[in-house]
Amino acid sequence: MAWRAALQIAVVLTASFHCGAQPTSERPGEAAEKALLARLLNSPSSADLARGAYLAANYEQKEFVPSIIPLLGFSDRRVQLVAIDALIRLRAEVPDGALEAFLADNWADPAMVLLAQDSKRNADYLVSLSERLTNLDWEAANAILVTAPPEGYAARLFRDLTIHIELKVWDRGIGYADGLCGWIPPVKPMESSVGFPPIYQYSLRNGVEAAGWTSIGSGPFPVSYIRQDRQPKAARASIRTSTGSLI
Repeated sequence: MAWRAALQIAVVLTASFHCGAQPTSERPGEAAEKALLARLLNSPSSADLARGAYLAANYEQKEFVPSIIPLLGFSDRRVQLVAIDALIRLRAEVPDGALEAFLADNWADPAMVLLAQDSKRNADYLVSLSERLTNLDWEAANAILVTAPPEGYAARLFRDLTIHIELKVWDRGIGYADGLCGWIPPVKPMESSVGFPPIYQYSLRNGVEAAGWTSIGSGPFPVSYIRQDRQPKAARASIRTSTGSLI
């Protein structure tokens, strides 16, 4: 009977140990990180908001995604660019309306990268968006859709397709060249970014992955993107001087 009593005591002690010392899921310093992010993302300062979004992605704190999403429509375009970069890195689900606010002031390239992370969930919005896009942005949207085409996608894609053939005939040899033209949509200029975290920009290109480029779609006309830091080195040096180990 002695062994049975010893076993009962061991069970009680083990249960008491587990009840009194619950393991924590937070890593060392995480509480301080969350406190810093909460302060920055509630600041009226553009630089603070940008740092908050940037650091939330660095710290992989997805719980701050709801605080970052509204920054896509912030009045300062620098904050918008840092915010969408953070949301891409956090693989966040972003409402269509928030992306519309971002697209009102910016190129579609980073939005394409974000939408490509879950092409099935974003299919309806991509179809709707593709009807307003042109050239490479249109190709990117459809390269993403090909990976998980929604019902009726092919019929919708070819619905308004019209083939135009222009035939020119000369009775003698002449030199001929077609002129090319292009347009650039209005984009708000950015102010100096001294005191901001690195501001990354996304660029699309036709073709498969090359050095530094990542594919975001498939099909016969794949599209790739690259993420690049466009901020002057002097600005980054200023950040390190004023904030220590922020970057």
